[in-house]
Amino acid sequence: MNKRKRTEIVNDICNLVKESGYIYSLCMILIEDHHIITEELNSVNFRERLNKNEISLLIGFLIKDKIDFTPPEEHRTLLRLKAKTYKLFYELHWALSEPFTQKMKSTIDADFSQIQVPSLREMYSGDDAFTEPIFYANDGAYDFQFLDFLKTKYKYDEEWLLNHRNFDFDKTILLVKKIRNIAQKRTEYITFLSLKEKEPEIKAAAKKAFKGTAAKFEEEYIEFKGAMEFAQYASLFTKSQKEGVEFSLTEIYNQGWDSFYKSIIELFIVRRSDFDDCMDFESFSRNFSVRPGKESNTRFNNVGDFNEFAACPLIRIDGERFFFPITYSVYEAVYECPYYWMTLDENYSDSLASHRGQTGEEITYGILSKVFGVSRTFRSIKIESRKGFDDTDIDILCILGSKALCVQVKSKKLTQPTKQGSYENLIKDFKGAVQDAYNQNLICRTKILESNARFYDSEGNDFQLPYGIDEVYIMGVTSENFPALTHQAQIFLEKEDAAPNALFMSIFDLEVVSHYLNNPYDFLYYLRQRIRFSEMTNAENELVYLSYHLQNKLDIEDGVGGLQIDASLGLDIDRDYYPLKMGLEVSNENNRIHKRWKSSRFEQLCMCIAQNHFPKSTDIIFCLFDWDGETRNQIVDLIEDCKQETQIDGKQHDRTILSNIYHGHRTGLTYHSFGLEEITFQKERWIYHCRARKYHSKADSWIGLASILGSTLMVDMVVFNDQQWQYDKKEDQLTKELLSNIPETILRNDGEKPRRNDQCPCGSDKKYKNCCGKP
Repeated sequence: MNKRKRTEIVNDICNLVKESGYIYSLCMILIEDHHIITEELNSVNFRERLNKNEISLLIGFLIKDKIDFTPPEEHRTLLRLKAKTYKLFYELHWALSEPFTQKMKSTIDADFSQIQVPSLREMYSGDDAFTEPIFYANDGAYDFQFLDFLKTKYKYDEEWLLNHRNFDFDKTILLVKKIRNIAQKRTEYITFLSLKEKEPEIKAAAKKAFKGTAAKFEEEYIEFKGAMEFAQYASLFTKSQKEGVEFSLTEIYNQGWDSFYKSIIELFIVRRSDFDDCMDFESFSRNFSVRPGKESNTRFNNVGDFNEFAACPLIRIDGERFFFPITYSVYEAVYECPYYWMTLDENYSDSLASHRGQTGEEITYGILSKVFGVSRTFRSIKIESRKGFDDTDIDILCILGSKALCVQVKSKKLTQPTKQGSYENLIKDFKGAVQDAYNQNLICRTKILESNARFYDSEGNDFQLPYGIDEVYIMGVTSENFPALTHQAQIFLEKEDAAPNALFMSIFDLEVVSHYLNNPYDFLYYLRQRIRFSEMTNAENELVYLSYHLQNKLDIEDGVGGLQIDASLGLDIDRDYYPLKMGLEVSNENNRIHKRWKSSRFEQLCMCIAQNHFPKSTDIIFCLFDWDGETRNQIVDLIEDCKQETQIDGKQHDRTILSNIYHGHRTGLTYHSFGLEEITFQKERWIYHCRARKYHSKADSWIGLASILGSTLMVDMVVFNDQQWQYDKKEDQLTKELLSNIPETILRNDGEKPRRNDQCPCGSDKKYKNCCGKP
């Protein structure tokens, strides 16, 4: 393929939309690429479909002139225009990738003995280098989220919006949902064949059945494929024909195509008469509609330019009819535009800035407090250093046992120059949304861990941090949809090599993560894994990471260099979450999100540990999460076996199991099921047993669990020791004495009792018969 410049390709796209009949080809593209069978969401090949930004580019050029509704002279023209559209956007994708591709080529062609391999930041530096990731980023939010957050985002601006734009929240929400209902009802006329996914299979079957040459097959298959494309719209060919009127074959043919052209446009039309007076469609249309013509979209000439369609997703056809090509864009405009309206009022700028920061924090607090609970979630914690330096504040602080989560909320958007390719503005935007949040979080983290500052709550009262916080995870949240946020954070974040990593996501992604990980231990463990492996993993966006974690647990085995997660995994979240939130009835067939990496019995064990309110419960649960799935299930099995044995004979029984070395760290677990003996004595023996097993196994941490005879719970008591192992003569002697007097069963990591000549599971590097299995 001969590579052309972006300007040439964009110019061809601009001319393409002016061709006679193109509006009908566009409607076919809209239907086939953006109307998807819900149950097939996670099998859709979105790489073969135009995304919202590509469609918006087409419409942006379309509305620069009056739309030509003249049907083409020949229906095959529609297929030709469709094919040309996909070809041009395929070219455009390559052209937008050219700055990065050229740097990659220069690196490959260079003499590696003479140069250093450039970093990702260097590869993406320079104007236009990041245009492609932004343009092809996922939508960043579900359409319903825009309406869910609308009132909260603008609750302090309600009066201004009503007085200056007659923008009423409730009326707007009803009206937008009405538009969606109209769109959904009309798509019932279409038979979706999902040809982009199924066409290869159909072609293979047709080729197998075809009797003739390969060349003849390809010729006839083109006709067959075109027929299949139009077959999806079969009902539209008769929709406007009159019943009881006889036509000749020619008249039937012409009437059918006239009906098709009229009906396919109607799929994307709303009329004033579709809305009740109480919805105030007049005000809505003034705020969100554009009239195509010579005076429209005059500043829109290239990728990244301001596109009036983004602000006005309804296109006026005449005084009664409005064309709405993308329903999602209506939702998005309703959420985004009020901010830009208010920026034009210079007298309101200070209030607007204050309100944005305040509502961003409120939304984030609302999400996190549902996960951690109100008693463990705090807003606006001010920090004053005793030396008078580095005074700062924490927007949201969550505390879970010995772990804390510091969250900074930013309301920064990507500016227009950044979307147009300005690297300088990209870095400025990134600084305001991500880098500043990281730097502020870093100071807060240090103050918490060092305990050398005073803390005050939102009311100005002294705030006492719980004793023993040994780790603080840091996260930045953007209250705005920030395209390619995950990608940008991985490339542009500046930090010292020894400084901790951080996680950044939008409130839209945060809401989805909190839905699936609504247990605070699950949520914080996911954050810990994302942060821990952030430099060794790569995925297109946060929901791809989440989907992988839900199904497999986000982890990297020792010796593995890194993990690249395919973007298609994010579709599993779409397949599960979207129908759930929209109240759509779909089967669980092919729903991979329901296949979690944790069993329900293991969940019960973790719940028992959490309910002990032991200060190190979080550490214990995280250690258990780190173990592989087979071992986690075996732990539950051995607990149930011990309890059953004690229930039968009234005696104390125990099991010990040792983990494999995990990222240089070894953990073990000892479980005691207490019998009829005096509880205090059994408790002391259990604690000393755990201590001895840890020392003998040279483990870095050890979990002790115990249950009392007759208790219905898996665990009634817990202990935890995470002091780094080191040789101690007295401890060594004590361990030998203790283990020689305590009958116990130590299991291999696979849950089986080791054989005599097996390597001892305790990690001593001795044979079992010469170590823990010695008579």
